[in-house]
Amino acid sequence: MKDWCTARELADASLPGLPATESALIRFAQREGWNDSLAYVRRRAGRGGGLEYNISLLPPSPRSSPIG
Repeated sequence: MKDWCTARELADASLPGLPATESALIRFAQREGWNDSLAYVRRRAGRGGGLEYNISLLPPSPRSSPIG
């Protein structure tokens, strides 16, 4: 299991309790304050940029599901 995932990866994984689209997941992360926690959010390296979220931000149910 990966420790860091993009919004697209999380949405594509169809995890219970999380939005199923990248844009909805980004809005969800903003509402939940994920972007305020610099220890758990980082800039994605490489083309396209964006953010990566640490899986420890996820609620327990989605965290136990396999990602990537």
